[in-house]
Amino acid sequence: MSLVQDEKVKGESLVIKDAITIGSDDLEKGVSNEKYGVQPRTDGVFWINPNPVTNNEKLISYAKLCLLALPWIGVQCIWAAEFGTTTPYLQAMGLSEQWASNIWLSGPLMGFFVAPIVGSLSDKCHLRFGRRRPYMIGGLALLGVVSTLLACSKYFGDAGLGVAMAMFILMDGTINVIQTPLRALIADFAPPEQQATGQLMAATFQGLGGLIGYFIQKFLWTDPLEILPLFMVVLAINIVFVGITCFFVTEEHFPQAEGEKTTVAEPFVHLFKSIRGLSGKLAIVGSCVFFCWWALFSWWPTSSTWYMTIVMDGCCEDPSVAGYNGVCTDESYADCLEGQAINADVNILANVAQLVISLFIALLMNRGILVRVRFVWSALLVFGAALLIGSKFIT
Repeated sequence: MSLVQDEKVKGESLVIKDAITIGSDDLEKGVSNEKYGVQPRTDGVFWINPNPVTNNEKLISYAKLCLLALPWIGVQCIWAAEFGTTTPYLQAMGLSEQWASNIWLSGPLMGFFVAPIVGSLSDKCHLRFGRRRPYMIGGLALLGVVSTLLACSKYFGDAGLGVAMAMFILMDGTINVIQTPLRALIADFAPPEQQATGQLMAATFQGLGGLIGYFIQKFLWTDPLEILPLFMVVLAINIVFVGITCFFVTEEHFPQAEGEKTTVAEPFVHLFKSIRGLSGKLAIVGSCVFFCWWALFSWWPTSSTWYMTIVMDGCCEDPSVAGYNGVCTDESYADCLEGQAINADVNILANVAQLVISLFIALLMNRGILVRVRFVWSALLVFGAALLIGSKFIT
């Protein structure tokens, strides 16, 4: 494999000197990359070896990729908390069943508008702290404010439902402010040959984060209106993992070019131009991803309510509240709580499955056993679609 002299690869923080060819004999002996001129940066910027040779170098590269993907644990925790609790919470606050479903349209809309804007602005961020970390930390601060107000909205009296709905919508935006630069962080630092491994690590940590989120939810969420303890623990988890990555991953400072301008409309213009120019295969992949997210957003927000009211035939208004004169009985409310517990258990198992499958696929890819990933992907899509369709017939 040839190394080209003095080639600076954008986003990899890499300088390669003294073009030479690495021989197979040296690879078998595990000779360090230092012999071949692959030099780490000396300016303090985070760097991942693009061609680890020795076992120690490979271990360090994997550890650094893990460090880049680490905040996904916290991000998926907050998604798990939101998906599992907010629909029952809003309904307990007085929101109708129809609007409790319709309000979830705000999630994809927030993702559509916030993610491109944040991505474009972070690409052209010129702070000395870096391009991605300022937005991750800013998004984390906003998440703390919004999630706290959402969880405490029941104390706002008549305005409580309005506050809860507004904070619910804003929460999706703040999560996108964190996860958009987080995705870019892996693309910035992982060398091209390690990009797939980095993304699989992100998927693995997402599974782990969902597992932790639903496990915590199982013990801390015992009443539809009591979400504050859960949200505070999840916020603390995000602070820890985002903080670790932002502390150790030092970014390069890119000074502002003369005459450079950024507009809010720019990412959307670029987006629609890119969609129009998609080739046949990319258009197929994009359509698959679109319908995958459509299906997921049809399931995630409603799964807790589905288990509580459809599977268990429960009624989720607490009849023990003073002055209650609704239709729920102690027995139907107990069925609702049992459905809530089942939802947590099922999502724990689902995230264990995601964790195992992601690790297994990563292992097969790294060993060169699995080359045509699309066959595995398509088989899993068909299996998941069949299960979603089957859930319709459970009454």
